[in-house]
Amino acid sequence: MESFANIGLWVSYVLIFLALLGMFVGIVVAVMQSWNDGGLYAVVGVVALIVFFGIGYALSSDEVSQRLVEKGFGDAAVYKRSSAGLITFYALAIVASVLLVFDVVKGFVDGN
Repeated sequence: MESFANIGLWVSYVLIFLALLGMFVGIVVAVMQSWNDGGLYAVVGVVALIVFFGIGYALSSDEVSQRLVEKGFGDAAVYKRSSAGLITFYALAIVASVLLVFDVVKGFVDGN
């Protein structure tokens, strides 16, 4: 079971790296095409993601429960980053849901 978890962890690392690479390539393309049409929005989006992760990191805890320590997951720094990632995910999911509701309501009001 541990080898399956290690494989899953490395696959996650590769996917995260590919997502970050795609994001940075998209930003460079948007900036190169036109700063006013998409480049500024791309840079603002990246800054917003960094701010969300910073807030998640500030709110996360580095306390590792005894049960996790017994299983060999006692690294507090890794646990803090993992907790920050979860908090960031939840915050972004809530923001996306609220914006979706506002967009639907705006569509009904505008008649689109």
